[in-house]
Amino acid sequence: MKLTYRQLAQIIQNKMTPEQQECDVTAEIFDGDSTECFPAEIRICNDEHDSLDDGHPVIWVNQCDPPTDRITNIDEFCKGW
Repeated sequence: MKLTYRQLAQIIQNKMTPEQQECDVTAEIFDGDSTECFPAEIRICNDEHDSLDDGHPVIWVNQCDPPTDRITNIDEFCKGW
């Protein structure tokens, strides 16, 4: 199911239990043979990203060393809020 971040926020708020809301964000990735789960986080693309607009949020899954020049960590993005 394709969804927007607004829809995701509504699902989290209205459909998840308080216990589920306290869980770490996790991405389950199927590679054709097996399924693995990885910790995930929200990051914000910057103007160095190859295919997404500056400011586009992404769910980041770190399976290897990331190209950190393209994406800003959400803690950095939200500084001063």
